[in-house]
Amino acid sequence: MSIELTEKQQKLLDRLKQELSPVTASDEDFKFRGILYGDFGCGKTDLGIKIANLLGKKILLVYSDSAWTTILKYPEISSKTDKVPFGGLSQIKALLDGRDAGIPPYCDYDVLMWDTVSTSTDNVLRNLVASKGNSDKVPLNMKGLEEYSHYRWLEVLYKELIPRLRNSDLHIIYTAHKRDPKEKDVEKGVVWVRPAFPEATFYVVGRESNMIGYMYKNDSGGQRYIQLSGTREVAAKCQVPGIDEKTYKVEEIVPLLEVWLKETNQ
Repeated sequence: MSIELTEKQQKLLDRLKQELSPVTASDEDFKFRGILYGDFGCGKTDLGIKIANLLGKKILLVYSDSAWTTILKYPEISSKTDKVPFGGLSQIKALLDGRDAGIPPYCDYDVLMWDTVSTSTDNVLRNLVASKGNSDKVPLNMKGLEEYSHYRWLEVLYKELIPRLRNSDLHIIYTAHKRDPKEKDVEKGVVWVRPAFPEATFYVVGRESNMIGYMYKNDSGGQRYIQLSGTREVAAKCQVPGIDEKTYKVEEIVPLLEVWLKETNQ
């Protein structure tokens, strides 16, 4: 049985056909978007900068605390890295605007490392709280939402930013501190460890990430691990081809990503 299509339906089908493509993991359409989180000293920045070194020729490090100095241990990486202190979400948007316009050095970066996104988010949240009730300080894109809580404001701002990052050609590495469940979380049955920013905002960032790794070490000076398998107790996942969802020694991750890169570039 066949039906006669309208002109509009045929145009939609023609456009759909043009947009169809095989499912591949090519370097052009599959960028690394990872969240590395854990306690202080678990090696988030160290692993992040090593992944950045593998992924690109030019790195932009947006930092919000002093952990960035880890990069000084690796002169070969620091020599191809520019750093800038976090200056608000508008700063990240400006970077993307510069890339879209083809303006150096912004269009030259292959990798954006945001260290730490949790501390940056805390800073944004404090600014939103400070602006509450002061219409002169309310971001223009938040006008009309003054009745929302500052957590809702934060979620809306990230919902605007993260799709732009997703649609960019950047590899993106986020680092974050760890948030353990609070007493009120346990009362609601929420017992998982996750990156230390508000839950709704974490979902915005997390669902657009293809790796969420919980990093830890069992004792002082001991072996560092990264868990890529999500459980009821730990937020984690891995959608990078060739890397199974399980727990790895931290030093195993870069070689695994290197295999993935070689396969996507074949």
